[in-house]
Amino acid sequence: MPRQSITCPICGNAFTPRYQTQKYCSNPCRYAGKRKAPDATCIQCGTKFVSRTDGSGKFCSRACAGAHRRYPERLATCALCGEEFTFRGYDVTRGRKYCSLHCANADAVGRISHQGYVAVREGGRYVKEHRLVMERILGRELRSNEVVHHINGIRHDNRPENLQVMTQAEHIRLHMNQHHHGRKLSDEDVREIRRLYIPRHPLFNQDRLAKRFGVTRQTIGDIVTGRRRSG
Repeated sequence: MPRQSITCPICGNAFTPRYQTQKYCSNPCRYAGKRKAPDATCIQCGTKFVSRTDGSGKFCSRACAGAHRRYPERLATCALCGEEFTFRGYDVTRGRKYCSLHCANADAVGRISHQGYVAVREGGRYVKEHRLVMERILGRELRSNEVVHHINGIRHDNRPENLQVMTQAEHIRLHMNQHHHGRKLSDEDVREIRRLYIPRHPLFNQDRLAKRFGVTRQTIGDIVTGRRRSG
């Protein structure tokens, strides 16, 4: 007796089963039917994940579990909207100012970023102010291989007389020559380096500070360890 056609519960296609207990039309549908839907939310990052059989899972990964154990939960107030929020992560060492990326971006207009550049909103998107100033001076958009160099090394000083357009290759050669000959640091620079330095921080470690101030990593190490007391 020929078997009657049935409907696959996953894709909805009608098919003739090859054996009496067959429910799915293909292996992909069978795997999808047996796959458990995410039924839990990670208390660290908020990602949906499939919990354990006994429902005791709290984290989506070992990284989230480690971060949760390593850093205590902190309560803070958003600097823009005033809403209270909790947070965890490496930024607990310096504090977190915003409750969301939306508030951080909204408050970043005309402000100096962690890299030292000023960001402004133009045409519905955020652009670096020094590039915008140079495009207005030239009367055209910058090419993909063109960069804007700050002559005095201060990245938020976007006066036209402090900006110089050059190719990426020229910019790299310029900074390599500066690093080779060494930059003279002022006493104010030394104090700023000591204030900013945080060991193993992704933004304020020795490598990042060396690139930011145009000196070698050894120079930054000497400053933060006290072997060098002036520029």
